[in-house]
Amino acid sequence: MKKYYTISFVILLVVLLALLVTSVALADKKIGFDGAWESIDVDGSYMVMVIANDSSYFMYYDFGASVCGKDSSGAPLYSASIEGSPVIDGYEMTVDGYVLCVADKPYYWPKNHPQIFTSVLTYDKYSDTIFDENVTWSRIEK
Repeated sequence: MKKYYTISFVILLVVLLALLVTSVALADKKIGFDGAWESIDVDGSYMVMVIANDSSYFMYYDFGASVCGKDSSGAPLYSASIEGSPVIDGYEMTVDGYVLCVADKPYYWPKNHPQIFTSVLTYDKYSDTIFDENVTWSRIEK
């Protein structure tokens, strides 16, 4: 009988340890910047952002970037993307990169004098969201 309780205790301990390790691993995936994010821009366009490799890679895509041109009704003509290597300082991430307008002939914005675009993103661990100068980003769930 004592042997049964010892084996049961060991099995229970292993199961609890496995649950603890699993929950910590899942929690780590939710903490911080890494992941896929989405937002609606101030001009109404849908945007996605991917932060990967322990926050060493950043990719942003705006499906209707008004900075890349508008049609006669004021709707964005093209999408835009930015890629780069962010710099993390606590809960702030600074990203720098060139805005690539995805037109028939892609070009960097502004067209005649491309400039590096800089943005500071702030992660809120309580709401698991990211804020930039204009919008709130929400994590895209699987």
